[in-house]
Amino acid sequence: MIQGMPPPRKRKTKVMEMAFGLAPNEVEVEGIEVTQVVQDANHSVQLIAGKPSAVRVYLGRTAGSVINLRGEISVRRTPGGPTQNVPSLDTVRVNPAQNGQLRRKREDLRLSLNFLLPDSLTSAGRIFLSVGQLTNATNGEAVTCSNCAEQVQEVSFVESPPLRVRLIKLRYRTSNPSATHLPSARDIALLISWLGRAYPVSHVGASERTVEANFAPPFDEDDDTCDIANAQLAAIRNLDIDGGADQRTHYYGLVADSGGFMRGCANNIPGSADPTAVASGPTGPSGYAWDTDGSFGDWYGAHELAHTFGRLHPGFCNGNSGDDPEYPFAGGQLSNDDGAFVGFDVGDRALGLPMKALPGTRWHDVMTYCVRQWMSSYTYEGIRGRLRAEDALGPTPAVEGFGLASEANPAEAARELEVFMATGDFINVVGTVNLTRKIGKIRYVNLVTNVLAPATGGDGYVLLRTKSANDQLLGEFPVRVKLNTCSNRRKEQTGIVDVVIPSHPGARALELVIGGQVVDAYRAAAVPPDLSNLRGPGGGGDVMAFAWDVADSEGINIFYNIQVSTDNGHSWQTVAVGLTSPDVEIDRSQFAPGTEVTVRVTATDGFTSKVVTSDKFSIEGPQ
Repeated sequence: MIQGMPPPRKRKTKVMEMAFGLAPNEVEVEGIEVTQVVQDANHSVQLIAGKPSAVRVYLGRTAGSVINLRGEISVRRTPGGPTQNVPSLDTVRVNPAQNGQLRRKREDLRLSLNFLLPDSLTSAGRIFLSVGQLTNATNGEAVTCSNCAEQVQEVSFVESPPLRVRLIKLRYRTSNPSATHLPSARDIALLISWLGRAYPVSHVGASERTVEANFAPPFDEDDDTCDIANAQLAAIRNLDIDGGADQRTHYYGLVADSGGFMRGCANNIPGSADPTAVASGPTGPSGYAWDTDGSFGDWYGAHELAHTFGRLHPGFCNGNSGDDPEYPFAGGQLSNDDGAFVGFDVGDRALGLPMKALPGTRWHDVMTYCVRQWMSSYTYEGIRGRLRAEDALGPTPAVEGFGLASEANPAEAARELEVFMATGDFINVVGTVNLTRKIGKIRYVNLVTNVLAPATGGDGYVLLRTKSANDQLLGEFPVRVKLNTCSNRRKEQTGIVDVVIPSHPGARALELVIGGQVVDAYRAAAVPPDLSNLRGPGGGGDVMAFAWDVADSEGINIFYNIQVSTDNGHSWQTVAVGLTSPDVEIDRSQFAPGTEVTVRVTATDGFTSKVVTSDKFSIEGPQ
């Protein structure tokens, strides 16, 4: 039974009344449940302040005919405080044949009288709920509730940090047929909605950018395309943090499946709070019978993002690896066979998604590979704890100048969380590796000054060396490999390296070493990069074209990073990284009409750089 809600008491007077027929307008409360994502009878899943919250009232009727009811609940902030009445969203048929069948009623939204609490009643603190009045929906007559006054449910709401996420739409092109492939607006909207409905947050602070992918089909698991995508995301993230982005932001890349299916992955499942972990995955129209909202990218993206919050595969369905022996429910379900936990989807009216109850023995945790995916209480609470730990890092890599709710020292918090947070002169190196075959590639080398990066270290199997122009060894750094969470068919160990090392004035070359072997080398251009005369925006439609002039430097290992600012240069977001041609097309549609934008281009060889910035311009309306 619901905590605080004893079963209907069969009092002697009731038994006598039943013998002569129950009064035609009398019911009893069997339980009151407050739920947001998943809940059990004891309200053991913590409710989040400010998150859409449903109240489900379970009504019983020991005899008589079926009756259709609507009603109100009374909500108080204190036991004796003022009452706020909340009307029901719908009506419920109370059938004497279902009396006492609480599990059946919890698993079917149609068998409970449902309410949505106003935001003012979901702020942090306690509330006390009871049934205020019930009305026969057929004739409008008041209905007597024999135990409503006795049934008071107390619950508490607690604050939770927001989910900070940047969604990178990785645009790629195919030549046969010639087409551009980009996640749709609905893909993005459904993913943000799913995260808001299922994650333990009241707010999803989502931003999105369109970035030209540095890869293209055919996508094959054996090609480790996801590692290449995640290397690009890691480089973008580090440039964004250097440009003023909130360092607690998680990055997720979406790849449209219209030109091929790229299996998703996260690189790194951090054992402690580490927002540097990135992930990417496919999206597109759903081909799953149980998924009818038009895109599979919502729950798929939620799965990969959950990896970046430390969540493991519990080992259920379709080759899901058994990495989490502590998962508490049979078969990857939301509940054991007792049905104690029931999932709940509050829905999204703007996207045409109805409110639903999700039986815990039929629905499965989002970390499995099973059908009918939702968030279990286990995963929900795990992500909630990780969000709180990450929040202690604060918004910026500067180790002074901002306060924390915990009043902890941010640098100390960073050390405890095994990440590297600093301000200074650094080189960020991102690459891909295959430890099984001892191969790797240095893909991005960029200068950064504000850093939140994975902690350096490792067992020395993978190293990064810095050298001078005449190959003098200047430094050697052990590197931790962020392994791919979804093994390819060959079961090889693949992943990315994402390391920040001190900048050395004489450094002009890098070597990536695996198992004592140099697997890739990177050397700066003979002449430092130079650029001038940034021109744009040109183009038409949704395309803004920019170009710039480059001084002759042999064009070897000179790369261009493109960033935009919509806040007068206070922060910069990366829309292209690692370009080799002195021109770029930026998607105009990612900015609202009237937005004032500034573009800057950085030319770099990894050790020196040159920056040119455009004048501020306003985004025009649809072309």
